[in-house]
Amino acid sequence: MSSNDNRPRARTGEQGNVLFLILIAVILFAALSYAVTRTGSNSGGAVDNEKDKIAAAQLIQYPAGLRAAMIRMVIGGTHADELRFDRPSDFSGLSDLNVQLFHPHGGEATYADAPSNMMASDTAGMWYFNIEVEVQDIGLSDSGSPDGNDVMAFLPGIRKGLCASVNEELGISGIPRATADLSPAYKKLMNNAYTLPSAETVFGVLGANGTNALNGQAFGCFQNSDGEYVYYHVLAER
Repeated sequence: MSSNDNRPRARTGEQGNVLFLILIAVILFAALSYAVTRTGSNSGGAVDNEKDKIAAAQLIQYPAGLRAAMIRMVIGGTHADELRFDRPSDFSGLSDLNVQLFHPHGGEATYADAPSNMMASDTAGMWYFNIEVEVQDIGLSDSGSPDGNDVMAFLPGIRKGLCASVNEELGISGIPRATADLSPAYKKLMNNAYTLPSAETVFGVLGANGTNALNGQAFGCFQNSDGEYVYYHVLAER
């Protein structure tokens, strides 16, 4: 007499349904993992953008404070051509301290290197101050003569993201790239040994050097022909 096997047997259709459900679960898990990764990436970009905006505000604030100190000196009788920006480490041996922006006998302003988080090199950045450049439509536009050159602050070597954030806040389209090397103009320090220029470098259409978007912009950012990103800030219009 044969005995009946009462154990349940999986049907072929049921096995197919289980495999299908497993496949769906794998697909959903993969989609969820991608979504989480994408969200994390977007959040990181948003955080970086917010950091750039904060850094941009700090960047603009420092030379704006120097401008106030410098205006006090000009009102007190110091001509813009006479201003000097020797760093505190170079004060020794200076004779005319009344024209020094960073000296207690002059403008009483505080010199500070730019924080490393602003710089592409991740090291502190050095400011330059001079009267080599004329920004078109700022002050007098005296093309062909240094008489219209503005007293300006420059910070070369800042991060690209910071440069872009500064211009975005100012409504400057993109980052203008110079078609010529402008570093001989912006990397000069108006110190005790400084000689006033006999020529000019123009930011704007008249400069014919790729800086057209900087017309009438008292401060902003551009990329030099060598790839370096440079922030500039007019301290005194002339």
